[in-house]
Amino acid sequence: MKHVRLALVLAVLAVLVSACAHPGYHVGVMARLYRRGDCAGAIERATTIEDRLGDLPLIKLAHYHIYRGACHLAMGQPQVARVFLAQAVAIRIRAPYVISGEHAVLLDESLARLAAVGLPVGPPATAVVVVQQAQPAPPPPPRAVPAPSCSVGSDGVQSCGYGCQLAPNGHVYCSSVPGGQCVAVADGSFNCP
Repeated sequence: MKHVRLALVLAVLAVLVSACAHPGYHVGVMARLYRRGDCAGAIERATTIEDRLGDLPLIKLAHYHIYRGACHLAMGQPQVARVFLAQAVAIRIRAPYVISGEHAVLLDESLARLAAVGLPVGPPATAVVVVQQAQPAPPPPPRAVPAPSCSVGSDGVQSCGYGCQLAPNGHVYCSSVPGGQCVAVADGSFNCP
């Protein structure tokens, strides 16, 4: 029993040590330090994982850039902050669902503060690709849409639409979409778009 407890304790410690070593853990610590007003500590923590940013999931990478940028801004370094906040903006453009809640609010507030000091942030220049191409041929003229037709089935019901079909049950089925095709089904009726 003693060995089982020891093995369990060692397993828990191994999980805790590996969690602390993962760069995502450090991003969470950065956020907590920022909220406490310790931007110097948050930036120091950020520098310890700079070489492992590629290991972060996109959401943690966005948080890294937001909190690092916000800290540099709070420390009076708007030019440095702009670099990190531009990366967060690029992530927001690429995957808008990633930045939400308090993180989105902090990003927007930081962007507004940068704009107020004459440093607006758009997507980073590396995200913009300009390709010059020959002018494409003009599109063909639109096809004339046929007028819908109306038919009365042997059941006495009038149906209007496109591509009308008379079913064995005496009902006329029509598509509501120009060019739509009605498809016969097993019960003798038609399914039409």
